[in-house]
Amino acid sequence: MSIFGKLFGQKKPSNIEVFSRYAIRSLNVLNIPVTDANKLKITVYLCFAQLACLHTIANGKANFFLDKMVEDAKDSILGLKMKVEELANDDDELNRILSDFPDAAGVTADTMINGLAAWDAVYLTYVFEVVTEMTSSPYPPMTPFEHPALKVHQAMMGMNPKINNAKEIESIITEMTGEVIRAFR
Repeated sequence: MSIFGKLFGQKKPSNIEVFSRYAIRSLNVLNIPVTDANKLKITVYLCFAQLACLHTIANGKANFFLDKMVEDAKDSILGLKMKVEELANDDDELNRILSDFPDAAGVTADTMINGLAAWDAVYLTYVFEVVTEMTSSPYPPMTPFEHPALKVHQAMMGMNPKINNAKEIESIITEMTGEVIRAFR
């Protein structure tokens, strides 16, 4: 926080605020409606991107920081509600997300769930696979932010999008990384 901010009571944003703000900004850049389901999904994938970028930047020495960041990202979506089907781009993705719910719960594509249930279903289903892929990109030719941006773009727009805004998402992730780091200082 600047000296001006300290003198006049401005507080630095928390990571909860950072994730909320960048989720909406990313959806706007991608020209995707700002719905609860879209906010949830983009927040999870922005969290994946931050995990990958910060892990790469810190050479794996920021685990406590990363665990707290994930909790903050999750806290940013707790008030959301959506149908399970709204989280998926296709039937394969829907089936993977549904597989996270216990059979006894009777969750179907039409089931309305809260943000915590949706977070767990998407995050736990994809975290290892997606973050591993984001961090395994060859450098060069890709920057530490480029591959995560492509994965975020694909998650939200599908594998063959009509519009490619991945460069704009890369800029957002780069800027967001700085804010995530500052929020912990």
